[in-house]
Amino acid sequence: MLRRAGGFRCTAQARSWVPGRGVWSAGATGTSGTMTADHRVRDGSEARAEDSRKPDSPTDLTKPSWTYVLRKTAREFSHDQCTDLAAGLTYYAVLSLFPALLVVVSLLGVFGQGATTVGTVLQLVEDLGPTDAVNTLRGPVEQLVQAPTAGLALILGIAGALWSASGYVGAFGRAMNRIYEIEEGRPIWKLRPWMLLITALALIAMGATALMLVVSGPIARAVGDVIGLGETSVTIWSIAKWPVILLLVIMIIAVLYYATPNVSQPKFRWISLGATIAIVTWIVASLAFAFYVSNFGSYNKTYGSLAGAIVFLLWLWITNLALLFGAEFDAELERGRQLQAGIEAEETLQLPPRDTRNIEKNEEKRQEDIERGRELRLAHTVSGRESADDAEGDRPAPEVARPPEVARHGKDSTMTASPGGTPSATDPSELSTAQLTERLTTQVSMLVRTEVGHALDEVKAKGTRIGVGVGISGAGLMLIYLGIGALIATAILGLATVLSPWLAALIVALVVLAIGGTLAAVGASRAKNSAPPVPSETVESVRKDVNTVKEHVR
Repeated sequence: MLRRAGGFRCTAQARSWVPGRGVWSAGATGTSGTMTADHRVRDGSEARAEDSRKPDSPTDLTKPSWTYVLRKTAREFSHDQCTDLAAGLTYYAVLSLFPALLVVVSLLGVFGQGATTVGTVLQLVEDLGPTDAVNTLRGPVEQLVQAPTAGLALILGIAGALWSASGYVGAFGRAMNRIYEIEEGRPIWKLRPWMLLITALALIAMGATALMLVVSGPIARAVGDVIGLGETSVTIWSIAKWPVILLLVIMIIAVLYYATPNVSQPKFRWISLGATIAIVTWIVASLAFAFYVSNFGSYNKTYGSLAGAIVFLLWLWITNLALLFGAEFDAELERGRQLQAGIEAEETLQLPPRDTRNIEKNEEKRQEDIERGRELRLAHTVSGRESADDAEGDRPAPEVARPPEVARHGKDSTMTASPGGTPSATDPSELSTAQLTERLTTQVSMLVRTEVGHALDEVKAKGTRIGVGVGISGAGLMLIYLGIGALIATAILGLATVLSPWLAALIVALVVLAIGGTLAAVGASRAKNSAPPVPSETVESVRKDVNTVKEHVR
């Protein structure tokens, strides 16, 4: 069995999951272009989440295992196309962001700390990320804060917002399934409530974390007054709260890593090493991106009023990249633990799925489609053969070239064999030299006319291709000429307001020249492949005819 390539490469043997034994059993033969249960590699032994042979702590991994894990993480991050997955998650994040903010702001409004907490969180994001991203969020968030926070409408709004916000969690679960090399096997009636529960818990935890940023200061001051520390307690807490908040965020990400994929994890770790790496990567990447946007980026010149939205989308994409990188690290760390324990996980992680009902249902449908396609192919093949046989039976027998005597006397005046078995005059061996010469002349004349016609058609087709190639080359040369003119006029006038005049002219000229050069090269290649207009196929056909005549003469 081969693993994925871009998507997933197909296998030759379908397998089904046996829940009682915890293994994949061989099934029907078939191929598929999508990831199904048969794409899971199993060595036949039980695939258990917990195995006493595996190292329990990351510190128990050997140095070669760590080297393998780090190298494999980088390769799988690229192989699983995590940049594309992050782009998809960014789309779902945009759709889920404001419903999620509505839920969080509504929860904070219950404590009367909505506006203060949101302002503090936005200031924190502005300190870490690009300013343009915060400016994009500030207006809609302030409108949410000022909205009424009571009544049935609020409850219905929270329920609808929670449903919309769960779209991101569902997309994140599908990305985790690709990372853990498994298809989603949970039915929709089980998967959707589970994702809603995870979304609700994550939003509640995020709201509590944001609330702690605001109310923790007065609480720390009150505690300090009681124990006699006063303002010192506030200073201590203002420093100590950041590690606490960081741990809470890591725990939220660890829950996403553990609960969203369709695999049974060995055990839940509140402090996931992959989540820690994801947060550290996100902080470093956010600071670097903010520094780039503030000092080197020209998004305002390029995108104008859309610059804030573009920067915000890029920042969300970087955030999702960091989350997926941490998930890849956790998956490869589990692979390293399995390999060090002697489990055959070099091709596919040996973790049992949470549920396989959807996998088995999809496999049954896939097999049905294969059988229907096979029946359709065989039916058309049989009907095609029958049609060909019927056409062959209805076709009249081809007329055989008759000698001059038969042509002169009519078809009823052909000579038959004598009673003594003498061959008829239609036998070439009984024809005279003059008759044979006449027959040969007629057949050669027909052959020459046919081959000349074929040669003319072939030369005409090649001439047409040459004309097309020359036309494309001419268009390319014209574009090159226009590119030279663009160096002087269009490029400078078009981009001088955005970039330096010389840089604008250089960029436009290079683009136009590249297009013109490509067209010229394509046209020259087509002309080369078509020239010279020699009827090579006709020449080869004549050569075969001559060889056939030589063999019969011999």
